Amino acid sequence: FARRGVRFFLLTDLLLYAYRIRGGKNKAHCKLHYKGCIPLGSAWIRDIRDGNGYCNVFQVVAPKKTYTLFADTPQD
Repeated sequence: FARRGVRFFLLTDLLLYAYRIRGGKNKAHCKLHYKGCIPLGSAWIRDIRDGNGYCNVFQVVAPKKTYTLFADTPQD
């Protein structure tokens, strides 16, 4: 499952993802470190049934890797 520090950004033809990095002594300050992108033309979404203590789970299936993610709510 995705780590909570990962952030995704949905663009027209890409899904970008980055890791959150806390910076310096100010714990409220946060930076993002780019990790990669998924071209949407070659990816698809697989819904995962709720169960085993998890809910709102889905997968982004890309040619080279499958990303399993969860949302806080079904609307997210």
